[in-house]
Amino acid sequence: MFTTKQNTLFENAKVTKGSNATANAFLDAGMETAARTLSGNGALKYSTTGNDFVDQFGFLGSYKRPRTYAEIASDMSTLWAVNPIKAVKFTLYMRMITRKVQLFEGNTTETVQRGAGLKHEAIMRMLWIYNKDRNTFWKNIYLFIAVGSWKDVIQMLKYDLEYHGWDGRTLNWNSFKELILAGLENPNTANLVKKYLPQIKARSKCTTVESQADTVIAKWIASGLNLSYKEYRKLKTSGNAHEWQKLISQGRFIDINFDTVHGRALALLV
Repeated sequence: MFTTKQNTLFENAKVTKGSNATANAFLDAGMETAARTLSGNGALKYSTTGNDFVDQFGFLGSYKRPRTYAEIASDMSTLWAVNPIKAVKFTLYMRMITRKVQLFEGNTTETVQRGAGLKHEAIMRMLWIYNKDRNTFWKNIYLFIAVGSWKDVIQMLKYDLEYHGWDGRTLNWNSFKELILAGLENPNTANLVKKYLPQIKARSKCTTVESQADTVIAKWIASGLNLSYKEYRKLKTSGNAHEWQKLISQGRFIDINFDTVHGRALALLV
């Protein structure tokens, strides 16, 4: 599962770019004697703290490099066996973008919430939760979107296509369609959903498996909404999310509400 990407999603399509991801088994850290190692100056140290959550928290920096699903699944299995609730919380922390978080009801946190902002790692961990416990996944997907992005939902569907193809899909796409429709019907989230809807491109422009997956998902959403491709494009461009991006492009910095700008964008702006 999520081991090797498809070469193409279209028949007789020529793919000019893209790469395949292969699986590598993750070796669990040893305990007791096996955990002993030496530092650079020859001093005795331990490769584990004895707490799996603390160990993985300490490795957050190394998780910026996209890891394979097999590696991530091994880590999640370890945390889940210790405490499933904390495993979910840790996944949410990993995805959280540093900013004030707006929930589906429209309420926004009073203070800035800080997280690791590890998109690939967190999405793959959330997919592991989906395969482990569907009920837990659907109870927490709204929080996952709130601390992350609606684009994460599209990315989950993309991963399913890229690794398994249309016929081999492992996710319940009908449930994901209901989730996307719920987001479009919610006035607090509709504009963000529209912003991250994938584009429909001509087959000749889809030169990678990733771009092919975007187009397949876009057409699938359009079909689910009973929209023509032209109507779908109009729907996507009708949103007004992230007004701060428009203001920045216009040089109207004094009009920006910086509470709505996430941490990474602020760093780039500075």
